Amino acid sequence: MGHSYTSEVTTEATCTENGVKTYTCSSCGDTYTETIAATGHSYDDGVVTQEATCTGQGVTTYTCTVCGAAYTEAIEPTGHTYEAVVTTPTCTEGGYTTYTCAACGDSYTADETEATGHTYEAVVTAPTCTEGGYTTYTCTACGDSYVADETNATGHSYEAVVTAPTCTEGGYTTYTCTVCGDSYTADETEATGHAYGAPVFTWAEDNESCTVSLTCTVCGTETTETCTVAKDVTNADCTTGGQVVYTATATIDGQAYTSTKTVTIAATGHTAAEAVKENEVAATCTTAGSYDSVVYCTVCSEELSRETVTVPATGHVAGEAVVENEVAATCTEDGSYDSVTYCTVCGEELSRETVTVPATGHNYENGVCTVCGEKESSSGGSFWQNVLDWLKNLFGRWN
Repeated sequence: MGHSYTSEVTTEATCTENGVKTYTCSSCGDTYTETIAATGHSYDDGVVTQEATCTGQGVTTYTCTVCGAAYTEAIEPTGHTYEAVVTTPTCTEGGYTTYTCAACGDSYTADETEATGHTYEAVVTAPTCTEGGYTTYTCTACGDSYVADETNATGHSYEAVVTAPTCTEGGYTTYTCTVCGDSYTADETEATGHAYGAPVFTWAEDNESCTVSLTCTVCGTETTETCTVAKDVTNADCTTGGQVVYTATATIDGQAYTSTKTVTIAATGHTAAEAVKENEVAATCTTAGSYDSVVYCTVCSEELSRETVTVPATGHVAGEAVVENEVAATCTEDGSYDSVTYCTVCGEELSRETVTVPATGHNYENGVCTVCGEKESSSGGSFWQNVLDWLKNLFGRWN
């Protein structure tokens, strides 16, 4: 009656390999196969995986969206994009143009031109008495300069003026150049010196300073010099007088001049100082103290008076009460402490009081005291527990 075939794909076709379809007769099991052609690749639009540069190729990669197979295509170099910067020529160096690629920085130079050469202007400096002359040539473009055409100095032309000596200053001849004003002195002679009359000493009112004056009989010049004043002091004390001998000395033009003045000093008498404390015995909280109030002379230190002064006892100074012998209260038993006051000066105990601290009682949580750990009685609640605690406290023998 003939075959009755059914088909199924037994091998799927891929991008590069054929598949297989198998036909099977449902009546007798006879089979035959048929080839399924390969599908071929399905490539994407491509991705640039390497950018092209001015001189190097780039790469575009195309990938199959089905199997992931890939192939590449070259991207041509972009070529340089040069920008020109002109360097103009100077007096000594030629000019040129620098071409630099804006993309990669590659550069080269071209279009060279020759240096322009210097353009000099001349400035003449005439010779003086001491320095030669010359011409300075300076380039107006770059400032380069050099000196040439040098000439010798002309030398000085001096005129002489004589200055005669005086009492205080020597004589000399001044030579001055009529061209440049340069001058120098020579042919010096010594000063004649003053011819002084008798010295006149002028003492200050306190005799601590003095001046001496001399007048020249030739030129009338008055010379005043401050003297060095020395004092020879015999001091007065509280009962005996003294004296001061003042000696004034000055030197004028190598000559020493001296004058003496004596001033007597009367006895001073005693001067009482502020009273000072001696033999001091400090007062305590319970005992009086004392000291000697003594007055001395401030000049000779002689004792002028002495008096014994009594200082009353200071008495105790109570400090803040402190806690001693402290016994902490428990859940079932009272505690206690001593409240003690001491003197802050001598430390003596001034008072002591024993203070009772009541028992804290139990603090139950979940049937157990959080302080001592005792379990709460299951039969009595808090009332019977308080009775039990009281009995324990009374007899002191239960654990």
